Amino acid sequence: MHLTSDFLFRLGDSLQPLFALNAVKQSYSHQDFSSSLGYLRMRRAADPRDKVYGVLALAASQYAGLLRADYSASVEQVYEQLALALIDRTKWLDIFSHIAPNQARNLDVPSWVPDWTVDMGKEFSSDWTERFKMITKYDACGTWVTADYHYTPGILRIRGLVIDTIAALGIRRLGSYKKTQAYRNQLLDEMFRIAKPTDTEYYHKYHGQRQTRKEAFWLTVCGGYQDMTRERPEAISEPHTDNFEPFEEWEAWFRGPRTSYQFQNERSRSVADSIAAVSKGRAFGRTVQHDLIGWVPKNSVVGDKVVVLTGGTMPMVLRAHEGYYTVVGDAYVHGIMDGEALPASSCLEYLELH
Repeated sequence: MHLTSDFLFRLGDSLQPLFALNAVKQSYSHQDFSSSLGYLRMRRAADPRDKVYGVLALAASQYAGLLRADYSASVEQVYEQLALALIDRTKWLDIFSHIAPNQARNLDVPSWVPDWTVDMGKEFSSDWTERFKMITKYDACGTWVTADYHYTPGILRIRGLVIDTIAALGIRRLGSYKKTQAYRNQLLDEMFRIAKPTDTEYYHKYHGQRQTRKEAFWLTVCGGYQDMTRERPEAISEPHTDNFEPFEEWEAWFRGPRTSYQFQNERSRSVADSIAAVSKGRAFGRTVQHDLIGWVPKNSVVGDKVVVLTGGTMPMVLRAHEGYYTVVGDAYVHGIMDGEALPASSCLEYLELH
């Protein structure tokens, strides 16, 4: 059979979507499944269940058989089954980091189950996706790397420790870059007030560690990473910095007229990118007992609990109810990001999440 060039051209053209689909599958086959869902959460699906089943088809081999497509199950059931299956398969709680902050839920799912139908609107951006990459850079659970939990429909009882209670909160996240200059100054002034890094306190040790409060404050502002492209340091809470110039340049830029997103050096730009990512959807806060500072979900309220759960690389903010908790979201809390909060003893307790 003689194949004309026109036929070959049309054949290649018709196969192009298949090549593109294979390229997409290859790109997502090396990613954590929950991160893949996060990156694609703004993509629409006629059937919300296909947000899960579709991404499963692209997932890495380690997630094979994670969930069987079942269209007789409700959307709520599928999303709850997915969250549970991921915890069971990975033994981690990274799925909790995909709970959208302060968004009205469309579905009646437990607070520990991400609602993938939520339209995050302006909340979703490259800053938010950068947050997914940062999850693996932390290790709040320390040696308690396996989630210790019991499940009944709608309820997850998971072992962990209540570390502290939120005592003070800032106005909003720092990502509000387009606000007025007066508003931006108010944001930073609130952060300084909450962190209490006065001139004398700058040179005190922070939370019993080898950092001054000035170091702790600025490392908190950037989520422990002046450059997100660098590998995770041995202990997030212990790095030192004697060069505050990138932070001071960022502060001057943030407080200033903001004519452009330009910095004098790459390090200052990296600091700005880190701050944008860690502050996305979060507010600056301080705790009661240990005077810890950090970034908590923007819908947190004074009185919410900061906890570390087994299998959780990120601290979580929980809201206490009569006999149970609901999940508010994950947090960056300086001084407990490297396992410092969970002792090797058996003083942990089971916390009931609804």
